[in-house]
Amino acid sequence: MIQKNIVPEQEPEESQLAKIEKFVRWEAASRDIIDFKCIYVDVAGDLVSGLLLSQIVFWHLPDRYGKTKLRAKNRKKELCLAKNRSDWLEECRIKCRPYDLAIKKLEKKGIVSVTNSLFRNKRTPFIKLNYDVLLDLIDKADRENRMRGLPSGE
Repeated sequence: MIQKNIVPEQEPEESQLAKIEKFVRWEAASRDIIDFKCIYVDVAGDLVSGLLLSQIVFWHLPDRYGKTKLRAKNRKKELCLAKNRSDWLEECRIKCRPYDLAIKKLEKKGIVSVTNSLFRNKRTPFIKLNYDVLLDLIDKADRENRMRGLPSGE
């Protein structure tokens, strides 16, 4: 008796349409979302700084119940955002060097102030949003965008 090589039956390759449908379902169910407003790029001066600013604003805004999301207090007993470089990488994929440049740019513009302190027994930057400066810069950027015919931030 001659034995034939028996090849295990392979599952048919997933069709392109099935892959796209699977992707669309995954995309719709994803919670990995950042609410990113273009005006933050205009205010901050570049895309990475705008993304960082967007997330800093997110953390300074109240949650859906009106409660603060901030947990750290600086030396003046003000609530601050406490996040280190690895937190930013995990949250919005900003690597160390671009983060350093972006946070310095935001500090230089007066949008944030950053002090280092201990948070959960680790040396951590405490970021405080300066609403007055931010709102003035948003208003200025919005006026400039309107003059150039770009969409308003409203």
